[in-house]
Amino acid sequence: MDMQDIANSTVVLADVRRSSGRGTGTSMELMFAHIKNKIIILWADENDLIHPFYESIYTEKYFTLNECLEAITYYY
Repeated sequence: MDMQDIANSTVVLADVRRSSGRGTGTSMELMFAHIKNKIIILWADENDLIHPFYESIYTEKYFTLNECLEAITYYY
């Protein structure tokens, strides 16, 4: 149901922190969101190297959950 949830969403919050255990599924879901022209808010750790793939598709990137939530609120 993740793909359906993304299709029905305006904004996608993606936790790509290394500590979150991100993986292939996250990448696939983010590409789907990108293809569907969704707003993608990336939640990353400041010290993590973000894969260039992620860097090329997000709308905004933040390092705290509060910043992410503020950005999401802005788009609504």
